[in-house]
Amino acid sequence: MDKVPVFLIGSGGYGKTYLDTLLADPENRPWNLAGLASPDAQASPHYRSLRERGIPIYENPSDFFKANRAAGLLTIVSSPIHTHYRYTLEALENGSAVLCEKPVCADKRQLDELQQKERETGLFVAVGYQRCFNRDFLAFKKDIMAGLFGKPLKFKLLNLPRRGKDYYARNAWAGNISFAGERILDSPLQNACGHEIQLMLFFLGEELDSAADLGSLEARLWKARKEIENFDAAAIKILSPGGTEVYFYTAHCVRAGTGPMGEFQFEKARAVYGGDERISVFFNDGRVKDYNDIERKESQMQKLFDCVEALRGGPRPSCTLKTARSHLDCVIKTQEFPIIPVTEDRLEFFKEDGEEFLCARGLGEAFREAYEHYTLPEMPSEIPG
Repeated sequence: MDKVPVFLIGSGGYGKTYLDTLLADPENRPWNLAGLASPDAQASPHYRSLRERGIPIYENPSDFFKANRAAGLLTIVSSPIHTHYRYTLEALENGSAVLCEKPVCADKRQLDELQQKERETGLFVAVGYQRCFNRDFLAFKKDIMAGLFGKPLKFKLLNLPRRGKDYYARNAWAGNISFAGERILDSPLQNACGHEIQLMLFFLGEELDSAADLGSLEARLWKARKEIENFDAAAIKILSPGGTEVYFYTAHCVRAGTGPMGEFQFEKARAVYGGDERISVFFNDGRVKDYNDIERKESQMQKLFDCVEALRGGPRPSCTLKTARSHLDCVIKTQEFPIIPVTEDRLEFFKEDGEEFLCARGLGEAFREAYEHYTLPEMPSEIPG
């Protein structure tokens, strides 16, 4: 079977991870890297290899599409998040299927437009929530859909990845509500930890490629860093239309990173999501079922292999624009709640391994306490601690 041509937009950040895979073992891969669009390509550690292999490099995606036919093409959008929407739309308009890193956009009208273009062209837009492509998680979801564990009652996940000054200085848009004329709503919920809340909604979806709609949503938001526009700590409670309570806790402004960890309660069982991002199920009758024997062959790049396989006649990817809509709804609805600045006396600066960090004293403890009891932390004027 012919190899699928792949066009990559973006060589820095996660784009480097794509290049690591796209350029490895070219004789045995089911794709052919047809081009790269990146204004900073020369800074890539793969630049020499790209040149030696004669892979064309373009300043922008439009130049690639002017010079190449897009039939059967997979375009990977791994550029800065404020460009995701327009590059995805351009690829669809030129006849290419798309694998876009999350978030695709921060505007429902833009997502509507992309889904309409998806329907018009018959192409797919896969979204890079890589956990939705993991075979063990898909098997777990199939068991949920089959009713093996009974009705889902309460889900919770906590992920508090500490992020310092370097994280927010790595680009011009980190922590911004908008950038370059685009609404981006960058936050732990939208970006770094969006995988976890999206995963819970995905598990509750009634179809293999769907996620549960939001019913009601409550949020508690805090901001420790003055230099950012948006929040850097959030605790959320969702009540799904099916009656499942969903809790999520995430923050960057913590002294020590914690998670991801989670628990999913059902009528007949309790599932534990461990630090190794694996799931074990403990039934009420004493039986145990885990999914550790299901191999994650391609790890976070399974999404790439699945998109290529779809273009070779295989099934459509398990995470598309349809699947991603609930996460966008969650991000937008959360943004309606007030952001509480952490008071000066609760801020703590410290250095570790040459990097500067800022934490909201007591926030991590408050979040872990709320996580243990399936509650939201209170909304005081000051972070408890």
